[in-house]
Amino acid sequence: MSKDTDRRRNPRQDVLMAAMVTPNGGQHEATILNLSRGGACVALPTDWMPGDGAPLKLFFQKDNDEPIMVHAHVARIAVDHMGLSFDPGQGTRIRDLLELTRPH
Repeated sequence: MSKDTDRRRNPRQDVLMAAMVTPNGGQHEATILNLSRGGACVALPTDWMPGDGAPLKLFFQKDNDEPIMVHAHVARIAVDHMGLSFDPGQGTRIRDLLELTRPH
């Protein structure tokens, strides 16, 4: 199995949605570019540069409901985006997040 295949073991869903990224208590607006059960591709916020492996939380707003919060860590950093890996044990939250982004 190639390195690229291993990174993409979960099918990705292209999205374009806003989220709040909170590393170390700071808050940064971000744009989610795609999602999978295992993680997300996020455009780099203009006001923060992540460190490789940095833990963070992502908040996704659901209409007027309480936001969906997912724990993740930075898996890779590119020129204009970062790859995030969702932490284990969040099956219900991740299902809710993927449901939120599905076209209805």
